[in-house]
Amino acid sequence: MLRSVPSPGGPVSERTNADIIRIVSKWQAAGFIHELTCRVDSRHEALVPVEREGRVVLACPTCGAVQEHIPAVVLGSEAVIDYNRAQAEEALAAHERRAARQDVWFGVAVILCMMTILPGIVGGAASAAVGGAIGAVTAFLYARRAFRKIDASTDPASPPS
Repeated sequence: MLRSVPSPGGPVSERTNADIIRIVSKWQAAGFIHELTCRVDSRHEALVPVEREGRVVLACPTCGAVQEHIPAVVLGSEAVIDYNRAQAEEALAAHERRAARQDVWFGVAVILCMMTILPGIVGGAASAAVGGAIGAVTAFLYARRAFRKIDASTDPASPPS
């Protein structure tokens, strides 16, 4: 048995044509949902919502076929699409922050190696100890500045640096 599920944003009949075109366009551009395709040949380009004679229909840009019915699941999907897009954007931002932090730690490792191992090879243990101390301070300053820059770029309240 099918039951009616109220769609977010009000009943479908209360939506304007501009609302329907916006919702269908979001569905078609979502990227994580199968697009509405032409009934003549599903290999055609995705259907495009257009307004004809006061109604919104789906037109195939490849062959011109017109589909007058827009599935209710598409019209009721705007909130879900917006939520999923926001979740994906948050996950991407978190990934980019992690990658930026990993890059900083790699830079710290390179600084410490360059300031400790190379002087140790050339000048012995005393040079390695002095280079290590200088390298630790340099790495600390580099990491502190880089992490502050990363944190500032993710905090919308902070001024741009």
